[in-house]
Amino acid sequence: MSHKLTLKRGDRLVLATHNGGKLVEFKELLAEFTLDLVSAGQLGLPEPEETGTTFIENARLKAHAAARASGTVALADDSGLMVDALGGQTMVPSTLPI
Repeated sequence: MSHKLTLKRGDRLVLATHNGGKLVEFKELLAEFTLDLVSAGQLGLPEPEETGTTFIENARLKAHAAARASGTVALADDSGLMVDALGGQTMVPSTLPI
C-alpha cells in the first residue's frame, strides 16, 4: 500500500520514539524542511508493543500508534542487529545489554 503525503514548512510531524538521541538525529536530517518535529515521548504518548516480525512491520506499528494517539502525521523507524551466526535473525533485542 502506498500513500502520498505532503507536508508544508512548519507542519507538525511526530517522530514515534521515546529516544531523545533519535529525535536529535531526525531533526538534523529533516532540518531543511523546517517542520515542527516532536517525539512521541515529548507528547507523553504510550509506546506500542513491537509485535511485528520485521523492522518494517514494527516501524509501521509505532507510526500508526503515534498518529492515532496524537491526531497528526507520524514517522517511525526500527532497526536492530542481524546476526550471521544466528542465521541472520533480526529480532535480537539490540536495546538490551549483551
